Amino acid sequence: MIFDRSASGALTGNTDFARVQQAPLPAENGKIRLQILVDRSSIEIFANGGKVVMTNLIFPDTTSNGMKIFATGGEVFIDSLKIWKIKAPNSGTPVPEINKAPADQIRIFPNPAAQQDITIQLLHSLVTRKFVCNIYDGIGNKITTITEQGLHQRYDIANNIFPANGIYLVQILTDAGSTTRKLLIKR
Repeated sequence: MIFDRSASGALTGNTDFARVQQAPLPAENGKIRLQILVDRSSIEIFANGGKVVMTNLIFPDTTSNGMKIFATGGEVFIDSLKIWKIKAPNSGTPVPEINKAPADQIRIFPNPAAQQDITIQLLHSLVTRKFVCNIYDGIGNKITTITEQGLHQRYDIANNIFPANGIYLVQILTDAGSTTRKLLIKR
């Protein structure tokens, strides 16, 4: 797999930014599965269930509206292509804010996670009687909601609730405030 951002915007004059990234990506049963997340300033590619992952910042101008997928030394056939538009904040499902609470008040570990369960640890200032944890996939679909009552500092989430490798948003709501963090599942 090759990620070439030499023509991806304002910083392409910087040789470190504009470098081409490469990683071996062998086909599995003659196929390669790609999950590509694109927003205004970044692209994340998860290949073959997260066995190869590339994340890069991009700074395209407003006229940029395309992407190329190709193979060298052979042909490419697309069996299936799904495109989702990421929901805007006013579309009914609010997009959670990232890192609203200071980083030293909450820990989510391990991150990235393989087979282990996920632990959320709150500092005393965030511990309240009500704890709600919403988990969203990379395109904003809610995977699950976990609600707990009681004064706990630590919450464990079973790894098997995450349906696939990828980036998830973990939104934590307590009576003392809220925050959302990124979590990478890479089994």
